[in-house]
Amino acid sequence: MNGRRVPELVGLVVAGGESRRMRRDKGAIDYHGLPQAEHCHRLLAAQCDRVFVSVNPRQASRDPYRGLPLLVDSGAVAGPAAGLVAAWTAFPDAALLALAVDLPLVDASLLADLAGRRNPGKAATAYVHPDGVVEPLCTIWEPGLRRGLIEAARGGASPSLRGLLEAADVEILVPPEPDRIVSANTEARRREVLRALAQA
Repeated sequence: MNGRRVPELVGLVVAGGESRRMRRDKGAIDYHGLPQAEHCHRLLAAQCDRVFVSVNPRQASRDPYRGLPLLVDSGAVAGPAAGLVAAWTAFPDAALLALAVDLPLVDASLLADLAGRRNPGKAATAYVHPDGVVEPLCTIWEPGLRRGLIEAARGGASPSLRGLLEAADVEILVPPEPDRIVSANTEARRREVLRALAQA
């Protein structure tokens, strides 16, 4: 980075969604022997010295979040962008390794690959799905994108994280195992993931 300091990488578990389609808190679902929020926290802790879980105000006093280091969304921004805004409000100079709780097949090797291929000279380092769509929530967000996200979120808007990445100079990566970056946002998908894990 032309002699500049590489920003610290802070882990961020994005767990503050409304879970309308799942109809249950996705961070509390057990896929790996413990709640998904805690599982994601452990995965990120292997790559980052500091890891936080982004939650909405209603979640903060509930299990499984009470025992985890939290960043509580202000409520002024909706959607997963709220977690990044909360993290960058607390750590404005940090890069964020963001992982959503609804990506239950992401594992330690995938995150190690992402962190190992980080390009801090770009706006972000992100995986691309086989259909060419960029994945915003298993991604390293460099602090240069902070201002654009906060400006996009002004007035209570819910900015598209994917749109921000598509408009930026991003290091695009093909994941070594694309089928691991799959969202589980419905009860049917939760059951499919559990069957896949049982057969692995």
